[in-house]
Amino acid sequence: MSSKKATAKTRAKTSVSKSQEALSEIKTHQRECAIRYEYIEKRLDEGSEKFKKLEMMIWGVYPFMVATIVAARLL
Repeated sequence: MSSKKATAKTRAKTSVSKSQEALSEIKTHQRECAIRYEYIEKRLDEGSEKFKKLEMMIWGVYPFMVATIVAARLL
């Protein structure tokens, strides 16, 4: 009977250690994901800035096109 109790205690300890290990892995995963998401957000912000710059360049071309068309009709 005592060997059954010892086996049960060993199983309980193994179960607790596996639970702790799983919890530790989850916490590590959460930290890594937080870092990854910060990097993704930073890249999205950089892309947004580049897109705004490109949009301003496009808007700058429109007056040039209108002026060219008007100049072509006048000449």
